[in-house]
Amino acid sequence: MSEEVLAAKFVEIWPHLNERQRRVVAGAEARSLGWGGVSLVARASGLSIPTVRKAVHELTSAEQAEQLPPGRS
Repeated sequence: MSEEVLAAKFVEIWPHLNERQRRVVAGAEARSLGWGGVSLVARASGLSIPTVRKAVHELTSAEQAEQLPPGRS
């Protein structure tokens, strides 16, 4: 996916999302793009690289938390 296409996507959806939702979308996009995804999403979205990395980490942490046995948090 090109940076321009991704930036256009973010321009369309950003006004409808709050800060946390933007991070979730950015993290999901970065993960789906694979290697180089964090940098590409950061440039296209205007978010910082550390913010996009945090978003990817939050998604990974949420998935791991869902895999815990019942009663564990």
